[in-house]
Amino acid sequence: MIDHSGILEGFKGKTYGKILLKNAVYFTCEQGVKITPLCPFAKAQLDKNEDLADVLY
Repeated sequence: MIDHSGILEGFKGKTYGKILLKNAVYFTCEQGVKITPLCPFAKAQLDKNEDLADVLY
C-alpha cells in the first residue's frame, strides 16, 4: 500500500516523486506483490500509465 509520498519543498517539481514511485513499482514487481495506491499522487501517476495496470491491486 502506498498511503503517502512526500517530497521536501526544495525538491518538488524535479521528478523525485516519479523516481520514488518507479522504484516502488520495481520493488513490488520483484517481490510479486500488488500496489494499492491510497496516495493521490501515486494513484494519478499509476492511472496515467496503462503499462503498470498489472501491479495494481
